[in-house]
Formats: sequence, C-alpha cells, structure tokens
Amino acid sequence: MLRVGSLNDDKARAILERGRSELPRLEAAAKNGTLKSKDFDAEIYGCRTVKDALWKTQSARCCFCERDYESSHSTVEHFRPKTSARRSADQIDPGYWWLAYDPDNLLFACVVCNNLKRDWFPLAPRSPVLSPDRKKGSRRERPMLLDPRRDDPAAHLTYVWWDRLQSYAIAALSDRGLKTIEILGLDREALVWLRRRYYHYYLAPIIASVEEASKQRPLLPSPVRELAGPDATLGFFTRCVLLHRGFLPHAVAKAARA
Repeated sequence: MLRVGSLNDDKARAILERGRSELPRLEAAAKNGTLKSKDFDAEIYGCRTVKDALWKTQSARCCFCERDYESSHSTVEHFRPKTSARRSADQIDPGYWWLAYDPDNLLFACVVCNNLKRDWFPLAPRSPVLSPDRKKGSRRERPMLLDPRRDDPAAHLTYVWWDRLQSYAIAALSDRGLKTIEILGLDREALVWLRRRYYHYYLAPIIASVEEASKQRPLLPSPVRELAGPDATLGFFTRCVLLHRGFLPHAVAKAARA
C-alpha cells in the first residue's frame, strides 16, 4: 500500500473546484433520498487531467496494491464513497456526497481494487460519522479502512516469510490493517504470485549479491536503498522484506515512508 501525498497539480485542482457548484443540487438529492451515482459529474472528478495528475502523484501505481498501471486502464477512486457507504453486509448509510470533488478524497486505483472496494466504508465501533457541516469541535470519524493519504501503512501492515510460498506474504498489524486486507483483497492470488515473482527473480538476487559483498552492511548501497524508496515498484513490500532481512535501518525506512 502506498503513502500518497497531496494533489498539487494546479490544473487538476482548478477543474475539481468547478464541482463546488454541484454541491447544492447534490445536497438536495441527498436530503430527499434520491441521490444516485449518475447525479455526480464524472467529467469533473474523472477527467483525463485529474486522473493523470493522480497517476503521476502516485508514480503510476495503484494506491492500494502498488501495482504499476496505465492511467487509461484505471479509475479515480473516492476514498470516502460518494453515493452510499456500506458499513457492513446489512448496513448501508448515505455516502459522502460533499467530498465527491474534494482532491483530498480522490485517489488513483486499479480496476480490481476499485471494484473490490466499491462502496465499502466500515467504521470503528462507536465512531462518529462525518457530516457535511463538519461542526467545529465534533469528534473525528474513525474509518476501518486505511487512508493512503493519512495513514502510515507500516503501522498497520507488514510482510512475513511464508514457508509454503517460499516468499513474503502480507499480514496485518492491527484491526484496521486486517479489514483493509479483507475488503481490498490485498492477499488475492494474483498479488501473492506477483510479489513472489518480484522477490525471486529481482529482489532476492540483489540481496544475495549485497550479502556476498559485505557482511557488515551498516548501510545499503544507494542503488539497493532506492529499491525501497517511495517511488519504487512494490516499494512498501520491498521495505518490509529488507527490514525483515536486517538490511534496512529503521531510520532509513522511516525516511523512505515520509
């Protein structure tokens, strides 16, 4: 999972700003219970300029599974769903319509992760629900899904060695991490084998060469450290592997996540 920065593209933000004029109409539909997905203007939040800006911000990777993806074959994801919010199998609440064009609520996601997430947005027990007016002093909503813009994935997710797979598999460090894995299918077979191939055919040979070159390894050579950088392919997976193998000092790992 990625740690995603703010959307800083001025053209994309200017286009999204046009969505503010849509909010009164969306509010009226929400209040009378007729709000539908078709009521939102995808030509604003899903236009090529916005999608490409998110794509570049995330280094051409899905914010959830870290896979490299072409912009044209992926989609703009609303972290807080715009039309309806599914809390559980039998509870669906109104969505966060007022965040439909908010750049801080938009992410670039692959089609698979987007389809798995759908309108799922469970909350922690007794969590308040975010409201359109966001009254000053109100308690903060506590989503169970990890937010790539606000949460450090390393506090909730890791990768551990799995003998049967002969590779590293994703594991949860918290209830939120577990719920994120479950909803987004971050342990789905395609991702398991993608990471396994990356480890065996790319990462493991590099680790072996570094081990051979230096048994002391106070710091990894720069090219190896770059494998764990924030813009690297499967960067979070790689950081977890290098930390597990004792190659990556925690200070370097923390800097890479920033």
